[in-house]
Amino acid sequence: MPLKGGHSGVDIHRHRASADKLLARLLEALSRAFGIRLVSIRGGSAHNAIPRDSEAVIALSPANEEALKKIIAGCRGAEGGLKN
Repeated sequence: MPLKGGHSGVDIHRHRASADKLLARLLEALSRAFGIRLVSIRGGSAHNAIPRDSEAVIALSPANEEALKKIIAGCRGAEGGLKN
């Protein structure tokens, strides 16, 4: 199920997750575990919106690639899922 997003002034009381915040938390965890490098990040469409999607391009050591792929495979079934 994808994130819903919404308007920060109208939907803030609905406690909707921000795709940007979720991605930032994931990237921080991956950085600590695998020493990833952030190549690019994009998310949100307006300053007053709760973003429903966000994406990042990362670089990591080839030695960590298989371990990261296993984590990603486990996340694909999670709410919202992950894309390639």
